[in-house]
Amino acid sequence: MKSLSTLVSIFFLRSIVYAQLLPLPIFNPLDPRFYDWQPPGPDDSRGPCPALNSLANHGFLPHSGKSITAIDLIRGAFEGLGLSPEFSAIAGVAELLKSYTLASFDLHELSNHGFIDHDCSLSRPDIGDGDNNDFNETIWSVPLQVLKNYSIVTPQVIGAARTARDLFDFAHNPAQDCGARSIALGALENGLLLASLGGSPKLEWVRSIIEHERLPTDLGFTPTPLLINNSPIILTLGVDSLLSQPQLIKLLGNITIKTPTDLLAEVFPMKNYNLTYITSVLELAGFPSVDFSNLL
Repeated sequence: MKSLSTLVSIFFLRSIVYAQLLPLPIFNPLDPRFYDWQPPGPDDSRGPCPALNSLANHGFLPHSGKSITAIDLIRGAFEGLGLSPEFSAIAGVAELLKSYTLASFDLHELSNHGFIDHDCSLSRPDIGDGDNNDFNETIWSVPLQVLKNYSIVTPQVIGAARTARDLFDFAHNPAQDCGARSIALGALENGLLLASLGGSPKLEWVRSIIEHERLPTDLGFTPTPLLINNSPIILTLGVDSLLSQPQLIKLLGNITIKTPTDLLAEVFPMKNYNLTYITSVLELAGFPSVDFSNLL
């Protein structure tokens, strides 16, 4: 990772924007990138997040998966997933900058444990089990056993699959670290996955993202932009997936998550972030007026 001070990071990002003369971000469901999937080459970087890997495989992020900037992430998630910029900024850019004050990163670097990577992943081993970066068919088979009982994946269905994975880890890995934040991150991932695929996606669409890291346009999925300021949608789907699972609620211990606000506060507490800095990054990415009020 390329560590820089905040001021240098902003200067670096500004220089990128001015040098490339980036157009205003546009979500175009007919963008040919949705239908152009290229697997990574031997020198390309991929990380523990199937959604970001999918964006790279479709060219919404640099296909190399390397030297990705905050602006790349915000614009790529908007153009490829219809993800509103304020959510990308908080869930991605803000945490990256808080953790590393970096100007760019490679996708595999996201496997650094404790950021977005966490134990009890749906498709990756725990960090104590070795490779926590790459897709693992054995790990994925546990939640998939639950998912295969349904053709449509609702919050309750993905919640049940997540429960199966977590309980499997507790039973088979005494060294696991599946605490409250891991469970909350899992719920947030549930919401993001479902929202990005229309809310109640077909199982084959979900499998395409996780198993092949491919947007399922070849399977009938039609890209649709989420409602503007879609953070409440993502958070609500995530909370619904969690609250449907009493066993996961019990594993939270003293942590209470009953609302979208509770979920966000546990995973990405807004009070820890410099919103002035984040706003400046969003402006550079082509989003001059972003409303954070629905996250506060």
